[in-house]
Amino acid sequence: MMETLTTLAQSFGGMVFLKSTLIVSLVFALSFLLRKASAASRHFLWTLCFIALLALPLASYLSVVDSSWRIPVPVLSPPAELAAAPSEAPRPAPTLLPEPSGSEASAPTEGAAPGATPPVWQIAWILGGSLLTVRLMAGLFSSYRTGRRAPAMLEDRWLELLEETKDKIGIRHDVQLALTASSAMPITLGVFRPTILLPESSESYSEPRRSAVLLHELAHVRRHDCLTQLVSQVACALFWWHPLVWIGARQMRSLSERASDDLVIDAGTRPSEYAHDLLDMARGLNLRGAAAPLASVTMAHRSRLEERLLAILDDGMVRGSVHPRVALPSALFGLGILLSVGLAIPTAARAPQPAASAQQEAPETAAALPEQQTEENEAQEQEQSEMSRRAREVLAEALDDPSASVREQALHALVRLRDESTVPYLEDALESGSAEMREQAAWGLGMMRRKETAGSLAGALTDEVDNVREQAAWALGMIRSEDAVAALGTALTDDASSNVREQSAWALGMIKDFSATDALVSALRDDNANVRSQAAWASGMLRSGEAVDGLVGALTDADGNVRSQAAWALGMIRDKRAIQGLGKALGDESVDVREQAIWAIGMIRSPESFDVLIGALGDTSADIRSQAAWALGMLGDSRAIDALSVALKDNDADVREQAAWAIGRLAKHGDDDLDLDDLDLHDLDVDVDDLELELDSNKDVRPDPLRPMLRDALF
Repeated sequence: MMETLTTLAQSFGGMVFLKSTLIVSLVFALSFLLRKASAASRHFLWTLCFIALLALPLASYLSVVDSSWRIPVPVLSPPAELAAAPSEAPRPAPTLLPEPSGSEASAPTEGAAPGATPPVWQIAWILGGSLLTVRLMAGLFSSYRTGRRAPAMLEDRWLELLEETKDKIGIRHDVQLALTASSAMPITLGVFRPTILLPESSESYSEPRRSAVLLHELAHVRRHDCLTQLVSQVACALFWWHPLVWIGARQMRSLSERASDDLVIDAGTRPSEYAHDLLDMARGLNLRGAAAPLASVTMAHRSRLEERLLAILDDGMVRGSVHPRVALPSALFGLGILLSVGLAIPTAARAPQPAASAQQEAPETAAALPEQQTEENEAQEQEQSEMSRRAREVLAEALDDPSASVREQALHALVRLRDESTVPYLEDALESGSAEMREQAAWGLGMMRRKETAGSLAGALTDEVDNVREQAAWALGMIRSEDAVAALGTALTDDASSNVREQSAWALGMIKDFSATDALVSALRDDNANVRSQAAWASGMLRSGEAVDGLVGALTDADGNVRSQAAWALGMIRDKRAIQGLGKALGDESVDVREQAIWAIGMIRSPESFDVLIGALGDTSADIRSQAAWALGMLGDSRAIDALSVALKDNDADVREQAAWAIGRLAKHGDDDLDLDDLDLHDLDVDVDDLELELDSNKDVRPDPLRPMLRDALF
């Protein structure tokens, strides 16, 4: 049997089969041993597994054709039967058989003659992989088209909550929010430009459910789950014949959902409420909702739902994430081991005959192992139970340890407990002589979000160490207590550290108290561009009309990011006094600034902006022209029909689409007698029937200015 496996392993096909089985089985075993670890940790392990599987065919090929890539692994051949040799004959020491080299090593063992028909297994492998690859590409195209066609979510509360949630979990890049009628569940898709698709029923979601939905979907974005799922699907296409690979991919997808659930709960959502929301949305899958497109992740699957709900409601479940400092070395180490398996190739060795005494002792040893293992498991369980009972008490005592590193580690452990009884210890730690302790205590209080700790954190804004003050400002933004506004305002205007001032501006934007307006407007003139940009963002979050003049002034700031953020803030405030300044910003050298300015003008919807928008249809940037068409449609002034008709001949398809949508909207809400035949559309790349369908629709669709929705009308 061993000789058969050795021969099989030395062929390319057999080698890939055995090694892929070994890798997946190893990860299954590790996942079982780590079953009490967090879902994020186990998902990380499966990600490494599928990356190794993708590299396995190349590694196996190199180990066959080039001996320099080969890692020889001695494989013992079965010993001869005892009766075959006299008992008194000396037993030879194991000797390795000579390893083939040169042309012998590089020749495939299947030994097909030149020009012969490839083996059947090769044809079947390539055919099956090709079919699944085509299916995968079709799924990716479907995901891309779904994201492109989905109308943007423009409801103010959803957009505000999106920005708040992104800041809460540390996402800095753009995430699109759109609506879809093809799914009853929220979906996240897109590897490089993530988009969250909300079902039409999301308009009736309660505030806590909206927050939970965004937390869950943004957790997928933060964890790059669309990318890791794509990796697993490519591996399934490559190893379509291997059932363990498919089972592993399903396990990985389940763990990605549970890891996102853990982040939602870690962010402060009550497990019972979240489980109730998840169950309600899963019930909706019985009524409607097509399957999610490939390379996307959905919030609820009816399969394995019970497992997720039990995990959500389990207070003892470990919910930590994989820290980047741990992920990189772990990934390098894990991939090194898994790729070593890919490069390994067996070489045969004869084994010595077992000694008679060893044969007699083996059954006794084997019989003793289960009993010994049971005793060890019982001892470990008792030890863990005792440790759990005294953990909080021991950690509190360790805060007085003479070693600074011990005190810091004990405080870190208390922070991770997230228990109300630890709050006094954390507040006391804000007075510690160690800056690291004070900084960590501020972080812990911010994660616990208890408003009664705002006073202690406000006091930490005067700490002598910059990092402590910065962490305290962040924590106050997480807590969102109005009692901290005065202290944050002082820090914003007077602190010597630009990082502290920037963090204070962010915190004031999270709290959204109008009394912070003066401090934020003053910060628009700060020496540091990052502080000015953050102050502009916070002013937009407050939506105070008193900030309009300051923000209009910031439209001429020397820094492009500040100008762009000021334009966005004015769009959030929607004050007509900003129209003139935004109109001038349309001449800005930065495309981003012009884009935000035209969006803001569209949000304000002032008749005074008509001439400005008409002029923007001639901008050099296609994105600006597209948004100008969108804004004219939102304005509802039928005088724009002529200019929009010209835009239907634009070189850019997105501009033509948006112009078509705007004309349809103006005809529906303005001039009911408008005749599409008068627009001379028949020589253009436009489907008049689709435009008429838009006019007849009873639903007011509001498109994304950057992603026009009427693509079908133009192809």
